[in-house]
Amino acid sequence: MSLKRYLKKVAKKVLPRKIINNLKPTRYPDHVRKVAVHPERIAYELSRNWNLNSSEEKVLFVGLSSDYDDEKRGMAFEYFNFFLALKNMQEFNAQLFDPYECSRKYGKDICSKTLYELIGIYRPKFVFYFHYVDVVDHEIWKKISSLSGTSTIIWLADDDWRHDETKDLEKNFNLIVTTWSDGVKVRQGTNKNVFLSQWGCNHFYYKNLHIERDIDVAFIGQLYGTRKEYIDYLIDSGINVKTYGFGTEGGRLNQFEMIEIMNRAKIILNFSASSQKRTKQIKGRIFEAAGCGAMVLSDYVDGIEKYFVPDKEITLFKTKEEMKEKILFYLNHEDELIKISHAGEQRILKDHTIYKRLSEIFDYVSKVKFSNERKA
Repeated sequence: MSLKRYLKKVAKKVLPRKIINNLKPTRYPDHVRKVAVHPERIAYELSRNWNLNSSEEKVLFVGLSSDYDDEKRGMAFEYFNFFLALKNMQEFNAQLFDPYECSRKYGKDICSKTLYELIGIYRPKFVFYFHYVDVVDHEIWKKISSLSGTSTIIWLADDDWRHDETKDLEKNFNLIVTTWSDGVKVRQGTNKNVFLSQWGCNHFYYKNLHIERDIDVAFIGQLYGTRKEYIDYLIDSGINVKTYGFGTEGGRLNQFEMIEIMNRAKIILNFSASSQKRTKQIKGRIFEAAGCGAMVLSDYVDGIEKYFVPDKEITLFKTKEEMKEKILFYLNHEDELIKISHAGEQRILKDHTIYKRLSEIFDYVSKVKFSNERKA
């Protein structure tokens, strides 16, 4: 055994896991040694093919391009669902800056300065930041938000259990967007502009392909919490359930494979528990699956009635027994299943596209920013 491996083994016995993790080099260092590239040069290379003179309103999307910032995992959720939606909205000229890739390569300090250079080059009307982890200097965000003619927006995913960690960051934006129903209430009296939105469907890609639906029930996601218990219960009851995602029989799907599965499935099963298992959330999967024309069967979560009519546009359950009963009923009454699937798809196209979500957000932040600049 090498000395390095021996010391590592000893450390695991002696030191708590938290201390060991703190001794590891950070994934996003403040500075990277031996980097001699100026932020202006990085910004130039990133923007050299951008259309700087378009008549459309410019949007700089700031967020992950790779799934969890890991190129081996493919492209990120926010890339497919938000950035590509922006690219397909004809009224906008959208470009992407990935601060996580930049921070890994050059350090957070150069990443922050590069972002500010890009703002100066591109002069966007909207800067839409989809938060993952905090890598951009807060003073840079504050400076960008103070620029005349540019509005900054931060989209907070998992705000129900992450809101305490984003308090110092979010105050530097013109608008905070949350999907958590209590996200506005917990920020009352803070002088922060907060907008309650919700997940949606990028209907440019997540759509009904009108192919044969040869899968009875499909689940797409990770098997944390009680998910495996519920799925095993269905399988033990003789129901054919196909599972996809990390750690499942079908494995992880890329985006277009996932869209195909959602088009092949008669029923898409959804679970609402957060990854931290502390709360229940309205999941984006509901909107994606309904947009693909599948019938969604989800465990109940508070507030879902605001977005869908239960048992008419989607179906809900509260126990695993009710989940099984509803699956068996609708598989044996496909006319009812098709009716709900169609109604859910139409509700998506009418009210729940990412196009509609982004349009509402941009309209709102424009009014907020204009009002504040006029008062100043």
